[in-house]
Amino acid sequence: MGFDSTEIRFRSIATWICPSSVLSIPENEATPMILLLVANADVPARLEKHLGSPENSWRMTRIQNSPSWIYLDLAHVLGHWSDVWLRVQRALIYRDAQTHGKIQGPPVLQFTRQLHRDNANIIVLQENLRLHIAALERFEQFVKRSQQWEPKLVAEDHQDELNERIENLLGSLRNYQETSNVVLQQWKTLLSLVGTEQPKPERIAAHIDA
Repeated sequence: MGFDSTEIRFRSIATWICPSSVLSIPENEATPMILLLVANADVPARLEKHLGSPENSWRMTRIQNSPSWIYLDLAHVLGHWSDVWLRVQRALIYRDAQTHGKIQGPPVLQFTRQLHRDNANIIVLQENLRLHIAALERFEQFVKRSQQWEPKLVAEDHQDELNERIENLLGSLRNYQETSNVVLQQWKTLLSLVGTEQPKPERIAAHIDA
């Protein structure tokens, strides 16, 4: 029950908020438009369910009044970091049980390779998490700069809530970053324990000579 980075999908999404006049759309030139460029076919359907279903129509109204809110809606729909690190921690518990002989594990060499692969996958997750935090920090600065723009990208009655949501999300992501550092260290500890159990070359040679 290890984990594979291919089981956790990362979706790159480009978001552009621009005046309708840029797109030659016959609307008021000050009307902001939201363009999303996605590479995964499941993203539009998931976003449609989040924004377009009858019980969630208020979210679409919020987007129309505050286009910048699209970032947090995307984070809500796709940014399931809690599930990611829960999966990793469960895999760590399983690997720990294998290391200490509580459950049957593979041969030492195979097990060592699995641990190295798991370790590399955690580093990949950490890098994606770092990029997510950096993107959110840039978005936070963008929101602050855009407060003086016309038309408003965030309605005044949404501004405080948006700022609070950004801070809460940043806090959560930074907590996951700390969790990832602890998990990576624990995985390295397992690797060191397994490494001490590997047979030494000279011991193997002595056994053959005998």
